[in-house]
Amino acid sequence: SQGQSRRDSQEQDRDAAESEQRRQAVAAIAPLASTKRPGFSARLNMLFSLAGEREIARQRPSVLAALVPDWTTRQIRGWLTEDIVPSSIDLDLLVRYLASRLANDADHRHWEAFLLFGTDLVPNPLYQSQRQNERKLTQMATDLILELARENKLAPDSYDAQLALARMTAALRDLNVDPDQGFIQDGHKRMLFARVFGSQNRH
Repeated sequence: SQGQSRRDSQEQDRDAAESEQRRQAVAAIAPLASTKRPGFSARLNMLFSLAGEREIARQRPSVLAALVPDWTTRQIRGWLTEDIVPSSIDLDLLVRYLASRLANDADHRHWEAFLLFGTDLVPNPLYQSQRQNERKLTQMATDLILELARENKLAPDSYDAQLALARMTAALRDLNVDPDQGFIQDGHKRMLFARVFGSQNRH
């Protein structure tokens, strides 16, 4: 009995130590909380669509609010439309939920980094297993979708990212675009915008 009590006490001490380590780790990256990062909402909505969660703006906040009681629809709307970054704990929960619904096995931490920093610093995790040339093409397609949506003031949650990505990739192939070139003419951009974001592709 005394031996069991000692083991229970030791386990409690270990749990307390682990909790303190997690608290310190969270505190170390806490400055990310409630900050804004350009393109965060667009990338988050893209992850939603890729994960099969294609609800329009008024539904996504309620879907997420049902997951975590502490989340408010106003708070969630900021994440989805205003480039507001959740706290580190909330971001971890959110990304774990969405990444678990993807067909590939990318680490959720890779998705977190992609959401925070974009493709300039972090490759889209969805394409990490593709051949190099195909990966470059889909990376270019991802960048173009986000760029065109921003330039034409499309709300981040106003289009189906999975469909947009498929259409953009097909269009780039049709144009025989070299992904290493990294440059698309303005005339081609207008054509790509019409093809990818045409009225038949919108929610």
